[in-house]
Amino acid sequence: MTRQEYLDFVKQESQSMLELLEKKNSDYCGSGEDAFHNLSGCERLGVCSTETGVIIRMFDKFSRLTSFVTQGSLKVKDEAVEDTLRDVVGYSYLLLGYLKSKKDKEATQPQISYECSLLYEGSKK
Repeated sequence: MTRQEYLDFVKQESQSMLELLEKKNSDYCGSGEDAFHNLSGCERLGVCSTETGVIIRMFDKFSRLTSFVTQGSLKVKDEAVEDTLRDVVGYSYLLLGYLKSKKDKEATQPQISYECSLLYEGSKK
């Protein structure tokens, strides 16, 4: 594959990835506006942070890829190795978007001084 063929491949895959992410996000989040609703479920349940939840999902995909590399094939035939690789890319985009969203929210929230937070904590006792 030449460099140009590779770049053309990436462009084609990127467009396909965008279409796939649009469909999957609709399936996982329904009609709600929160693009990360399903991913933050682990946080709402008190299991782990949303970031950790995404990384665990990615780890599952890496485990599947490791099996493919070491065994040369996958037992489950309805998800090709290419689909697993695309899932890793999708989770990477989701985590990247979630981190940006979280950073943007923190930037727009008023900052409470350390002294005020101590007063607040003291008033809860």
